[in-house]
Amino acid sequence: MIAYIPSDPANIMIGVIRSQNLLTPTKQAGTQSTGGIERTTNAPRALPPLPERPRRLEDRHSVSTIGTTSSQSAYTHSDEIFSDGRASVMTSVSSITTGSRFAFVPPVPQPLKHDPVEGLWNGILRVIPCKIDHSNQLWDDTFTIFPTCTICGFSRWHSLMLNVQSIELETFMAAMEGFRIGGSPLDYAGNSSAHYLMSAGLNLDYLRRLHWMEAGRQAIYEQNVFGQNPLHVVNPNERGHELVRLLEWFKTVPAVKLPPGLLLTQRDIYGHTPLHALLCRPLEKELYTKIFDVFPLVEHQLRAPDVTGKTVLALMNEVAFQAQSISESNFKKIQIGVSEIEAFLERTGGAGTEHEYSFHEIARGARGTSWAMFYECRICGQINTHSSSYLDQMICACAHGRDRGAPDSAGLTPAHALITYKRATPDGTHESPTQTAELFRLLVPHDDTTLREALHVLDPQGNSLMHNVAVRGFHEILEYILSLEEPKRRRAMVNACVNHQNREISVLAAVEEELQKMSERSRIANPFQKKDPVRERFLNEMRGQLLKVKQILLSVGAEINPSPTTRWRIT
Repeated sequence: MIAYIPSDPANIMIGVIRSQNLLTPTKQAGTQSTGGIERTTNAPRALPPLPERPRRLEDRHSVSTIGTTSSQSAYTHSDEIFSDGRASVMTSVSSITTGSRFAFVPPVPQPLKHDPVEGLWNGILRVIPCKIDHSNQLWDDTFTIFPTCTICGFSRWHSLMLNVQSIELETFMAAMEGFRIGGSPLDYAGNSSAHYLMSAGLNLDYLRRLHWMEAGRQAIYEQNVFGQNPLHVVNPNERGHELVRLLEWFKTVPAVKLPPGLLLTQRDIYGHTPLHALLCRPLEKELYTKIFDVFPLVEHQLRAPDVTGKTVLALMNEVAFQAQSISESNFKKIQIGVSEIEAFLERTGGAGTEHEYSFHEIARGARGTSWAMFYECRICGQINTHSSSYLDQMICACAHGRDRGAPDSAGLTPAHALITYKRATPDGTHESPTQTAELFRLLVPHDDTTLREALHVLDPQGNSLMHNVAVRGFHEILEYILSLEEPKRRRAMVNACVNHQNREISVLAAVEEELQKMSERSRIANPFQKKDPVRERFLNEMRGQLLKVKQILLSVGAEINPSPTTRWRIT
């Protein structure tokens, strides 16, 4: 969805938040009124306990909607056909190229930190970079000058969520009731109350109260414009006893209509699931087995790479290296975690290096295994059950549950691979844009909303799928992608920016540059040079496709120089 993101993608800050367990006696506190909202003081006063809503957690072994096999590529058969990629067209190096890097910060009490330049809260939650530091804007201030930031959408509601470590539960609920009138729980990047609450620290009691108050708003658990759901930014803050309960809660969230386990498997724009983010934090040894028991398809998640081709083990080793000079204790915890994961994969048979034939191989032009009059499908293993066409192979891959969203060892998702690689038809001609669109519609069907995240994961260079589709003139795929997403997200998708030749460039500007290149290539440098009709036909067709792309982009609000808010706002 977004091709340009500030350079340091996923810093991790671990803070400590004070929790109040509803099963224990409530704390003694007094309050004073500030702007109509009660604020905690040191004067003793008994707070009445609040009733607990029952949790309805389903079987912890429910299966996620993602596929069941690794999607890294392996080419072993000499009769497969692989052709050159389309990567020569506007393959730019974005400022998020290092997007998989997790930075270590020791788990000690930390003040709230907003980085308005990078667009980060507490080192992990991504927001629109507004260049205005909101760290000192407290929930109980009046905010009379700017009640809501006009660039990022930060408000008193979000400040309340960030400051729960200093707010009693009763005061927290009273404040939420007050802010419901005229306040929005979503910032402009789509971060909900739960995003801010989880980034401030782990406290299941406060989350439950927020959930039951906002149960009618499914948006509190949706992914933000950067692909993060609340679990991507959860801060365990050494509360391991509540972490497993939290994961079970998110596995089947009460009163929210989501497929079981979906929130535990969603990928952000860097290809990270919540498991990637969680395991890059220092955890106690006994937690790993419990975490593996909760996460669906955990072996697949542990093996799946991100957009830079790194698995969670590689990410953990990077974080451990950073931690070594800061905290020997946390360095050892992460190293123990690496050993626990390796031992788990060894026990379950998931430590192998061979990867199954899947969408990535098909996207690169693989035909499977053929000899004489026989064709063996490398997915189902059957002989002559279907043809070796890309379409039939993809139908077979879908039927056998191959993962449609995971990057391969090169960092490419199946969607990006379909767009950036050319394929040859059986008669030796290039695959047409219409045939490519048919494959894409099969990969990301319109009736499965759980696969929409594939539209937003970046490629290894930091380009969005929208960018790669547009600059290659795939107007049919562009229309289809836009039809899949909600209107509120479309404008951000078409206004994504990348860093091209040391300058930021939008999708529309990139298409304009491609049109200019087509015009320049149409000119004859030598007046005595004879025109090549095949070349001329190709240039004219490509120019026509790019013009259609330009019209589609303009129709949904694409701009040549979009503002930061236009690039990322989805609310």
